[in-house]
Order: sequence, then C-alpha cells, then structure tokens
Amino acid sequence: MPVLVPISDQHFTMIDFTLEERTLDAIFSQWAADVVNPTPYTAIGGDDGISLIDAPALWPGGRDSLSVAYEGGIEITPLYFGAGTSFTANLASNGINRYQSMDTGRRVALIYHPTGLDSGLSEFSGIRNSVVGLFRGSYNRTGEGVKFVARAVAGKRVEVAVDNTAAAAGVTVKAVVFAGTSVVSVADVGTIPRGQRYLIQMTTRGGAVSGTVVDQAGAPAARRVVIHERETGSVVGRGMSGTDGRYSIDVSLLPGKVMYVIALDDEVAPLTNAVIADRVVLQ
Repeated sequence: MPVLVPISDQHFTMIDFTLEERTLDAIFSQWAADVVNPTPYTAIGGDDGISLIDAPALWPGGRDSLSVAYEGGIEITPLYFGAGTSFTANLASNGINRYQSMDTGRRVALIYHPTGLDSGLSEFSGIRNSVVGLFRGSYNRTGEGVKFVARAVAGKRVEVAVDNTAAAAGVTVKAVVFAGTSVVSVADVGTIPRGQRYLIQMTTRGGAVSGTVVDQAGAPAARRVVIHERETGSVVGRGMSGTDGRYSIDVSLLPGKVMYVIALDDEVAPLTNAVIADRVVLQ
C-alpha cells in the first residue's frame, strides 16, 4: 500500500516501497540514458552532515535543489527557503540512531538508516540537467555496506533504490516531515533486510488535467495553460497546448481537489481575454 505523507496544506508525497531485482548498476545505466547534455555533480560526503545539491523542482515554482544526508536520507522542500542550516534531529525513539537534517523550511525527509549504527556517506557521484538529477553513493563508515541510486524528475517524483549488503539489523526507512527544526510527523515506510534491494518512489503529482484550447474562431490553438487550486489560488501545474490545441499537464494535488484552468492569449492582435474552465475536479 502506498503511504500518503502530507507536507503542508498544499503539498504531499505518495511513497511506494517495492522489492527491486535489478542491480544498482543496471538502474543507474537505465536512468542515465535519459539525461541529455549532463553536468556532473561535485563529490560530497563524510560523517554527521548533510549537503544541498542542485536538482529539478518537484513542484510548480518549487525549490530547485534537495538535501542529501550523510547518515542516509534525502530531503525535498516544496518552496524556496534560503541556504538552510544543519542540525541534529532527535529520532532515536523512531529507530534512527543518528541523523543530521537541514532546516530548509517545511519539508519531508526520506530516511534510510542502518538500524543501530553510526553511518556515513563514503562515496557520491552523479549527473544532472534541467529535468533530471541522477546520483549514487554508499554508506560504509562502520561497515554497514548500504548503497543507493537516486533520481529526481522535474514536477513528478524522487526515486531511490537502496541495497543493503551488510547491515544485519536491516535498514530502517521512514518519511519524516519537518517544520524548521521540529518533527511534525513520522511515517513507517518499511525495513530493508540484509541482502535485499528496494525501490522507494516518492510521487509529488496527483494526476493530470487534459483538455483542448481553441481560439475565438473555434480553431485549435497553441496557448500557455496555467492550473490553479480553486480554494487557495496556488499554481499546481503549467504547460502549453499543442498546435492541435490539446494539453495534458501534471498537477501536484490529491484526487478530489477542485481547480480552475486558465488558457492565456498569445499576445498577437487581436488581443482577447484569457479563457477559464472552472470547477475542474481531479479524479
């Protein structure tokens, strides 16, 4: 069963936890094939730390970076919040022996920590472009032998494949929502036994809105389309219709939410007002 993790009134993630048969090398090679014109990541690592790295925004208008924790974890933040400062999070009662978080505002941390061990990030590398951030590393400070491959896909999801090669007590996987330095909620995702790999998928989209835009003469038109949540007015998706007028745009809302969709004029004479489709419900 997917785990629903509310981050704020307007942001959430759905987490799937499934056994993975592919090797990490195979996963990295498959995902790397989609990264066109890549830029390499700078190496990070150590003990008791966490670093911000560039990554595509996972929500419309959201933050274009995420945090990689040296004790095993990735933190994603919906909205921009400065550079952030690191601190030690008290999660011992949740089975996480040590963890350094980064205060980047309201966020969710996907933590995959070797149970009962003091871990550390010993290897890190990867590539990125404007739509995909792909990176891999290993945690082996105390012989825990935990390895991972992760990618962030703009506007859609973060995926992390974790391989537990040596941690006898398993790798505890939790989703922790922070507000500043305070813990808001902790959700159990699962445990990865020694000798097994799991794929963890954190989805930030709830579905897609589709339709057709026509001009004042009733002909299909390529136009900029912006989708708002009706209750708050927040932008939850944006894109372009094609020359046939059709569009299908991912939105970061849960099913059942009500939206309005605005198709904007192309600024070519004769100028016309925007067209609005109101009370669109995500199924």
